[in-house]
Amino acid sequence: MQATARARELDHVNAREVVSRLKGARRCGKGWVALCPAHDDHAPSLSINEGSEGRVLLKCLAGCSFSAVCTAVGVDPRSLGPDATTRPATKRLPRIIATYPYVDEDRKLLFETLRYDPKGFKQCRPNGRGGRLWNLANVRRVLYHLPDILLSDPSTRVFIVEGEKDVDKLTELGLVATTNACGAGKWRDEYNETLRRRHVVILPDNDETGRKHAAQVATSLLGIAASIKIVELPGLPLKGDVSDWLGLGNEIKELHALVDATSLFECVPDGHLNRTASYSEEEELQRLSALSPLEYDRERKDTAKALNCRPETLDKLVKALRPTHEGGLQGRGIDLGTIEPWPEPVNGAEVLNEVAEAISRYLALGPGEADVLAIWSAHAHAFEAFDFSPRLNFSSPEKGCGKTTGRDVVGLFVPRPLATENLSVAVLFRVIESQKPTLLADECDAWVNDNEELRGLINAGHRRGGQALRCEGESNEVRAFNVFGPAALCGIGSLPGTLSDRSIVIRLKRARPGELRQRFDSRHTEREQELARKLARFAGDNFTA
Repeated sequence: MQATARARELDHVNAREVVSRLKGARRCGKGWVALCPAHDDHAPSLSINEGSEGRVLLKCLAGCSFSAVCTAVGVDPRSLGPDATTRPATKRLPRIIATYPYVDEDRKLLFETLRYDPKGFKQCRPNGRGGRLWNLANVRRVLYHLPDILLSDPSTRVFIVEGEKDVDKLTELGLVATTNACGAGKWRDEYNETLRRRHVVILPDNDETGRKHAAQVATSLLGIAASIKIVELPGLPLKGDVSDWLGLGNEIKELHALVDATSLFECVPDGHLNRTASYSEEEELQRLSALSPLEYDRERKDTAKALNCRPETLDKLVKALRPTHEGGLQGRGIDLGTIEPWPEPVNGAEVLNEVAEAISRYLALGPGEADVLAIWSAHAHAFEAFDFSPRLNFSSPEKGCGKTTGRDVVGLFVPRPLATENLSVAVLFRVIESQKPTLLADECDAWVNDNEELRGLINAGHRRGGQALRCEGESNEVRAFNVFGPAALCGIGSLPGTLSDRSIVIRLKRARPGELRQRFDSRHTEREQELARKLARFAGDNFTA
């Protein structure tokens, strides 16, 4: 048995051995290309790559089957499978070990936090049919054990901890305790009213994240709670919590003694969060807008946490308040913004399916076209990993077929969308060089088709290395401007030949009555924004895959 296993290991053929048997082989990215031995090949059409666990991946772009290529190379297809000598230990699949329900005042389930082993957490909500939806879109957020807080004596202390496990532990011991969903740094102002005129005790975990979270919660409750104390438990290990403290043999009476000996919280200790305790949000934003860029960068993350918003949101609010120094120029500066990637790894196939489903709600599309639009949107996030960026063309036979809607919907999923109905050659190459936008050009039949210089520039942007050369400055120094990047072109009729050849064409038609499942409303795109963040995470995790 052992001898057989050793023989199977020795029989494994790796990618380099396969390449050594091929003609015309050369490196291409992380793999190789070579002449395919299974047909009369004159230009390298065989792709060779290394997969997980030592697998050898062979793909003939001319259509030869895997088995035909293996036969021509002289290897057994089974020898290209996983290499037993390099196969990693099998990972344990996550399993749910605890479910923490978040309910409203009448104990109706709103959502749940699931705890997994290996350690991990996910939130979900009921779908109304006995199943779960894995998001909290449009769900009211409440504190854990909300009914217990509301039914308790107002003079009773309410302990705020960092995690549902700790809440359950303290509840078992007769205390009133709560926490917020999603962990440290996720406290919301909407939780505060539940604790109005209550005596709040915050027990932070023993790490910097826990202490910052305690400061954020305390600051948010100032002027609302009857009293606030932050009690740091003695003798905790790093990252330890109240459950660990009780596990060391400490008792509830000792906890109350610590609370009694702790001073009331009146302001945050010295640090950036200090200002938000005494400043209104408007005053704080005005103060930030007066800082130098370096000073602001040092404060933005901590202040965003204190204001319970994302740093990117704070950036936009502060930028809007900064004095402009544009020398009296007309118009406005361009801020294309950024998409904050989803905080957890995502399943790419699932995300692409969800994006395609979302797109198909708003457009009358043919078979597979929603999938194409989803894949093109993902490509826009990682176009710099490709040698080519195909143009996307929404082509309408007449007005009213949805080309502008198509542009606006796709614009929700791509990074740095630049929607325009007109621009010049000088603007195009400069904005691509400085902003790396996803160009979303509408009414192209009116201003692109007859402009040969503009068409040439858009054509050049189809290929990595495409550039425009211009003389700049008083010395007329020749400078190169990059024009490579994703672009969607929308118009009535077909694009000129050279542009059409470089385009994925979506031929729209007027929707029949009842064919569209939902009318597009740009004011309500929360679900699409979430999917855009997941696309950004998927592209970022797999950029070099």
